[in-house]
Amino acid sequence: MKKYSSKDILTLAIMAGQEAVRLRKLGLEVKTKPDGSFVTNGDLAADKIVFEGLQEIDPTIEIISEESVKKHPDGVYKNAWVVDPIDGTSAFIKGEKNFGVLIARVENHIPVEGIAYYPEHDLAYYTEGSGAFRRAVHVNEQDIVEMGPEIELVIQPTASTSLRYKQFKTTALDGRLPSDSKEHKYHQAASILAVLEGTLDVAAYIDTMGDWDLAAHDAILRKAGGGVVSASSGQLLEYGASRTSDRAFLQDKSIAGNLEILTRFGLADQRLRTSDPKLG
Repeated sequence: MKKYSSKDILTLAIMAGQEAVRLRKLGLEVKTKPDGSFVTNGDLAADKIVFEGLQEIDPTIEIISEESVKKHPDGVYKNAWVVDPIDGTSAFIKGEKNFGVLIARVENHIPVEGIAYYPEHDLAYYTEGSGAFRRAVHVNEQDIVEMGPEIELVIQPTASTSLRYKQFKTTALDGRLPSDSKEHKYHQAASILAVLEGTLDVAAYIDTMGDWDLAAHDAILRKAGGGVVSASSGQLLEYGASRTSDRAFLQDKSIAGNLEILTRFGLADQRLRTSDPKLG
């Protein structure tokens, strides 16, 4: 493996995201996949850039991408790069801003590194060492990348008895939050970033989310004092777990948030509080 830093992976994400934006300006070619979802030439071009870049870093590490042929019909893997070249393809097609490039590294089924780049918001979220960071990333008309200062992200638990939450087509939170909790309007990707920014306490997701939809954000959340847990078991998610072929690479209903908040309100296993070094 070549020596690399998260900044190198961020560079790949920026290249991929900017190429997708360029192709969108020219007019996208949109196709429907067998599962009914959409894919564009922008998704595929971004996927190619990320795939080739990660292969150059280390050709021995498997790459699992939403847009690539899957080698494992049961979805089982242990160590891999997990990639969503364009997260939010529907928004991307519609000309909206809420799409990004997601890259995660999974070790022993745990997301240990994550990059989430949002080209139309000029923002990147990423892990570096034991921390999670946000950075402004602007690409000017000459394709020169200008980066702002690193801002470390640490999710602070709320002292409130109610929660700010967002739920996506799931009953994962029904009857489990205080009655005065308030649901806010967020797009799916924006909700998990809002948890990172501290403007949302809890985000709950449907059970059709793929590993590639969650791994990068989950890695960033874990470095910031949070994580994504199974709505049924309360345990932190595993990636590359064995499932039936029709559920390969898919996660069960899940809940994202600060681990102290999730355990205090009974949304996560109490043992997670003592296992997270950020919670003391």
